[in-house]
Amino acid sequence: MQITERDFTRLSTYIDQELGIQITPSKKTMLCGRLAKRLRVLDLGSVTVYCDYLFSSAGQSQERVELFDAITTNKTD
Repeated sequence: MQITERDFTRLSTYIDQELGIQITPSKKTMLCGRLAKRLRVLDLGSVTVYCDYLFSSAGQSQERVELFDAITTNKTD
């Protein structure tokens, strides 16, 4: 899966603003891997289409939490 610089910047800025997690360019592959599952579940063909959905009003109410779950690592001890 490919991600454009524009989409990477949109997503990494959003994640930083909302969660305080900085996704540096060195983490681009990790971000793509975690987004790939969401794209399959939603049957979306590209990260650009995913971003369009995420930043829509429907996406903000339905996908926001799913994105945060996908990109964070939940650890239990």
